[in-house]
Amino acid sequence: MERFEKMQGKLARSLETLALTVEKLVEVRTIKEEATPKSSKAPDLMFHYRALPEKVRDALPFAEFVELETKRVGIGT
Repeated sequence: MERFEKMQGKLARSLETLALTVEKLVEVRTIKEEATPKSSKAPDLMFHYRALPEKVRDALPFAEFVELETKRVGIGT
């Protein structure tokens, strides 16, 4: 029984450490996202637009695509 309690204690400490690590990673990611200029995400739009099927590109001008994507991603809001 004592061995089980010892293992349970180790597991609890490991879970605590894991939770703190995940919390720290989330903080770092949030800080990194806030520090990244939103305009740096814009160059990817042309790549994504070109990846669309030709029929979609013909029906959706690039300017409208940019407008829709910026609203969807939240750039400039």
